Amino acid sequence: MVNDRRVILTKRLLREGLLRCLKNTPIEKITIHRLCEESGVNRTTFYKHYQTPIQVLYEITCEYADQLQSIYEECIKSTPGAYTRAAEACCEYLYSKKAEIKVLFSENTGMYIEKAAVDIMEWMIKAGSGRNADTDELRLFICTGSMAIYGLIKCWLTEDIQRTPHDIVMIMDRYFGVNTYYSAFEEFSRK
Repeated sequence: MVNDRRVILTKRLLREGLLRCLKNTPIEKITIHRLCEESGVNRTTFYKHYQTPIQVLYEITCEYADQLQSIYEECIKSTPGAYTRAAEACCEYLYSKKAEIKVLFSENTGMYIEKAAVDIMEWMIKAGSGRNADTDELRLFICTGSMAIYGLIKCWLTEDIQRTPHDIVMIMDRYFGVNTYYSAFEEFSRK
């Protein structure tokens, strides 16, 4: 039990340290020495859990992915077909983590976060329809929607646009028509 708490504390310190480093330094230039110094964790302890700072960043993105998927699934499970409400719940979560998200969406994280964000959105699109991207046209459709939504959320959170999560989902719905989007996805899936 004590050991578990130490692991949790160590990982939290490294995560927080990495986010502080990312405010001014690209992920590729963050050394283990610098991360350990920033986090107050020694190198030996770091190597018990990770091999590189990129692995810490990857773990952060996985935690966000898990949380967003959990929020999304819970909304859909409680009210089947409530895609707009599920999207709003996800936006509320992201908004509550705005300071951290701004760092993660910065140029200092390279393509790691963009790829993870698009993967999450693709998963949500697929989960909403229960189908996989099995044609090139369907794959392009999913990728286009995912990139557009990622860009919208990134702009909203990093540029401090004064809109609520509800407003953002209404904008998404206006541009994409969430139910229309899923209907179109269903149509592509039948081809």
